[in-house]
Amino acid sequence: MRRALPSQLLASQLHVSQPHAPRVLALTAAMSCALASAGCSELTLRGFFVDSAYPKTVEPIPPRDLLLSVDASVAPSLIISYKKPHAAATCLDEISADDAAIGALTAYGACLASGNSEESCSPKLPWIATAAGGSVPPGNICPKNLPSALDQMRMYLSLGDTARALYDYHLDTRGQAALGKPLKPELLQAFKDSLKHASQILALDPRDDGDPKLPIFAQSGGAANGAFMAGYSYGLFWLREKARLYATPEQKAAIDSYRFGGAATSSVGTLVAIALDLYFSDQTPSPPQEQALDACIAKAGQPVSGDPKRKLQDCALATLKTNFKQNEWDLLCAQKGTVLTLLGDDFHGLLRFDPLQNNILEPYFKNFREILLGNNFIRTPMAVDMNQAVLAGLDERACRMPGMDSQKCLVTGTLSSIIEPIFAAPLDAVYSGLKGPAGERGTWIDGSIRSLNPAGRGAAFGAGKLLVLNPTRSEGIPSKRITQMTEQFLQTSDALGASQRSWEIGYADGYLQQRNVRACTLAKLTSNFSLCPAAAPGAPASVPATDPGGDSIRVWVPEDIEPKTLFASGYTFDPLVMSALFAWGQQQALADRKRVFGWLGWCALLAMEDGAVKCDVKGVSTLYRQRVDAHKVEVRTEVDSYRKYNDKVLWQKHLDERRALLKKNFKDCR
Repeated sequence: MRRALPSQLLASQLHVSQPHAPRVLALTAAMSCALASAGCSELTLRGFFVDSAYPKTVEPIPPRDLLLSVDASVAPSLIISYKKPHAAATCLDEISADDAAIGALTAYGACLASGNSEESCSPKLPWIATAAGGSVPPGNICPKNLPSALDQMRMYLSLGDTARALYDYHLDTRGQAALGKPLKPELLQAFKDSLKHASQILALDPRDDGDPKLPIFAQSGGAANGAFMAGYSYGLFWLREKARLYATPEQKAAIDSYRFGGAATSSVGTLVAIALDLYFSDQTPSPPQEQALDACIAKAGQPVSGDPKRKLQDCALATLKTNFKQNEWDLLCAQKGTVLTLLGDDFHGLLRFDPLQNNILEPYFKNFREILLGNNFIRTPMAVDMNQAVLAGLDERACRMPGMDSQKCLVTGTLSSIIEPIFAAPLDAVYSGLKGPAGERGTWIDGSIRSLNPAGRGAAFGAGKLLVLNPTRSEGIPSKRITQMTEQFLQTSDALGASQRSWEIGYADGYLQQRNVRACTLAKLTSNFSLCPAAAPGAPASVPATDPGGDSIRVWVPEDIEPKTLFASGYTFDPLVMSALFAWGQQQALADRKRVFGWLGWCALLAMEDGAVKCDVKGVSTLYRQRVDAHKVEVRTEVDSYRKYNDKVLWQKHLDERRALLKKNFKDCR
């Protein structure tokens, strides 16, 4: 979803149509900057094209940051979940210092690039050859010695993916004639440093007791439309809390085991995930933290859980509600200047997220950062460096690095994931841990520019299922015939974003299937059946699927959402629209609960409603079933209350009121 400026000023001057009026400033700014940089001799279309095609001033291309570039290519496959991440960290550190092991990885990559099979190439890796028997190439075999079979297989697959990525980088940057040729020394050094970076992140894991088979969230960008994802998440975990309230001790133990292991997020998905991070925490709050939790819960009304010991969870659910009922002026301020500022050489964006940073993010992380950095739910916001054209994952464990300003690390990790160029000022640095507490300098912006829904990152991180949340309709929103240039531009950019998201979601699903096949191939070579039990001796010829949903499920805004006008346009943040989308998200979660909980294997929740559900933990709770039925009515009633805005006159009246409020309350940045 492309962002929009709340102000209507320039749009009204240009007389563009209302649906795209808030967003026309992006195009205007881009063209103004192009005009300024080109130094147009005449303001005709012909003159604009000529001067922008051949600028009068040539700027040299800066050198590539090879370490940042290589790390962006290999980190997604290296920084993954393990049962014992500290042992995995030690192993990666050893491999980074072992030239023979590095050589084995490049030989494996070259073998695959030459068209050979996984089965024939894998014995080039010493940890596979040792397990398979026969001649063993030189190199460290520490992956084979990790403390669990699951971690061993996870690292086999991880290093295989990494070798492919490294060798693809070698070929893509040097050409296909480089097949079989040695990697450049500087590339090898950057790769070794990336291995060390991954080792450092895994060593910073606070618990060292992970569960790679826990499901992972992938959450999309979409600005205020993220209220749908927030409502969907709220709906799922409202059910979990209410079931827990009415559960027997045995059922409660099962429900407590129903968890997610982390989230890969872009843009507004990052704001949803900071609440989920708190929800899946289990520490005992300190007295100051408890006071902050009480204040947090009070903002949203009554706590959901009904258990005074679950303030972390109640605050998390309250945060989902309150963060998605904000106005534009609660989140944004305007950079000082006039429209002519767009033509200057020192343009840093139209807006800043100062209110969001100062009034929401800073207090949240100040109050809860020790809790968030001490649990075993791992958030990875995505950000893009426009200088180097790379997409980076900002694993929150980097904020635990010695010497790191953890508050700054968390805040910038969130802000950098949501800043869209032109609209908001980019950040000068992020803190992924790659270059230590000093951070990575650049021009950092919204991760959704390159990864609108980072489903690929989520798929690589976990060994379990992937729940893919999106804040838009899968097929987009129909529009009238496009005649204006600005509308053509905006529709084109929206289409590019939608195609990129669809591609990555499809890629993630294919990757999960391919990884399962590779796990079975490696199982036969290593007798490690942790991720392919069907290949074990004596296993049945086929194992019936208990969850026919496959490895990933996608959630979209339903096509029948009404009224269709209740949809946020970019950087407009209307509490009415967001409340409606939040309610629709809740309603969809309630409708999807049997499908999603069944797919996740969270059968105790379903068995409390339906005695026919197959589950080791049985027992119908009449009170729980009644509470769910009542909640469905509550949510449906709220959803129905918004249908009155199908009336064009009433909707126009609301827009006029919002415009007046925005004009009154939206301020310049200080």
